Amino acid sequence: MMKARNFKETSVIIAPARVSEIIRKFVVEKSKYYYICNESYKLLGVVSQSDLLMSVLLNKIDEDVMVIMNPNFIFIERSSMEDTNQNIFFDKGLTEVPVLSTSGELLDVKSIFDYDCFK
Repeated sequence: MMKARNFKETSVIIAPARVSEIIRKFVVEKSKYYYICNESYKLLGVVSQSDLLMSVLLNKIDEDVMVIMNPNFIFIERSSMEDTNQNIFFDKGLTEVPVLSTSGELLDVKSIFDYDCFK
């Protein structure tokens, strides 16, 4: 049985980083979203597959990832997870949502498939 990989191994990019680094990682990992964090795992922004495609089209692959990341991302705060409605995935059209501590540290990534009603 294959062991599940930790999201921090596959989807987290520690800033500073170049867009080209994420593209290389995407070729191997194929993650839908990449979470841009500082060394303390405070989430700074999110980069989607479409952001990566646009960076290639606009010739920004040698730019800092901060140029293409979305700093206005949707997230779930760990302290309010029990109250979070599963419909956030449908309401916002997302397949993943980062879970943050009250200080903004990336703790987990919830997938739409983590909920029984979507399996």
